[in-house]
Amino acid sequence: MWIASVTDMLPLTRSDVETYLGEVSDELAARIIATGATREELAQAAMEIEHGTGEPRQVTGPRVDELCRILAEELEDEIWPEP
Repeated sequence: MWIASVTDMLPLTRSDVETYLGEVSDELAARIIATGATREELAQAAMEIEHGTGEPRQVTGPRVDELCRILAEELEDEIWPEP
């Protein structure tokens, strides 16, 4: 069983966001950080999006749900940008 370290439970920084997602816009980084999510929660949401579900597959918290929504919106905007 994996046990989260203390640093995984700290609020996110922009550096953390870019570690998991690569280069992101200031707006996206701010939206993600504003959720109050931890590294562990961002990693879980990124995994869900990467697996193509866009929705958490297991019981999660509200921050993971919000991160999934934010990331899904961002992907949708990249795939179908407004004209």
